[in-house]
Amino acid sequence: MDTGIQVMRAQTAAQKELCYRVRYDVFIRETGYIQMENDSGIERDDYDSLETTHQFIAFFNGEPAGTVRLVMPNKENALRERSYFGLPIEELFDMKGYTSANMRIAEISRSCVKERFKSTKTIFYLWKELIEFAVGRGITDLVTNVNPETDKLSDAYLIYDHIKHNDMLDKRVAVHPKRPGIGKVRSFRFPLTNHECVECNGEKPIDFQMPQTLKLFTRVGGLFIGEPVYCEKIDMCAFPMNWDLKEAAKTSFGRAFLRDRTYKAPAERVA
Repeated sequence: MDTGIQVMRAQTAAQKELCYRVRYDVFIRETGYIQMENDSGIERDDYDSLETTHQFIAFFNGEPAGTVRLVMPNKENALRERSYFGLPIEELFDMKGYTSANMRIAEISRSCVKERFKSTKTIFYLWKELIEFAVGRGITDLVTNVNPETDKLSDAYLIYDHIKHNDMLDKRVAVHPKRPGIGKVRSFRFPLTNHECVECNGEKPIDFQMPQTLKLFTRVGGLFIGEPVYCEKIDMCAFPMNWDLKEAAKTSFGRAFLRDRTYKAPAERVA
C-alpha cells in the first residue's frame, strides 16, 4: 500500500461528517460539478441518513483524502420513492430489469479523491475496502451513475456510440432513462470537445479519448447498461454502469488489490 494511506468505514457521526466535508471540497470547491455552496462545508443527501448506507474514508498521512459510499437496497425507501430498490440511481433510471436478473446489487456513489491526492492509489484502496465489505454481505454487482465529464447530452451520446462500437455494454441486463432526451441546450460548462473527442457524423469516433472517470471504471471491469441522461440536480450528464464483482477479480485492479479470485470475504468483515 502507498505509504501513509489508511482506509476505514465511517461509523461515528464525526467520521461520517469527514466524508461529507471531503465530498464538499471535491464536488463543489474543486470541480464545480455540484453547484450547491453552503456555509457548513458539507455535501450530503437523504440517502446518507439511511441505515443501509455505508461511508468509507481514506486518509493520507492522517489527512482526509477521499471518500466513497455504498448504498444497499432499502425496502422502506423503495416504497416511499415508488422504486424497486430504493437506490439513488433510480431517480434517473428504471431498474426493473434487475428484478428478474440473478444479481444482488448495491450502489457505489459519491466516489471522490481530493485533487492533490489523485496521483496516489487512494481511490483503489477505497474501492477495495468497499468491495470486501459488500461481498461480505452477499452483493454480487455494484451499479452506479458515472459522470462522463460533460453537461452536454449530445456529447454524452457520442460516448455512447463509442461504447456500442467497442462492445462495452453488459449484455446481462439493461436499464432505461426515466426521462430520455431531456438535457441542456445552451450554457454548457463542460463540453466534451475539451476532452479531445473527434466528432464524425455518427460513425465510429476516430482517436477517441474516453473521459477519465469513465476510463477508470472500465479499467476495473465496469460495463455500461444503458443510454446517458442529463441530471438537472447536479447539472451534469450520467451514464449507468454495472460492476460485476467476480469479473472485477480478473482485471489488473483485481489481481493487484483484491485478496483472491474467489471473492471470499475475510471472516471479520462479515456481519
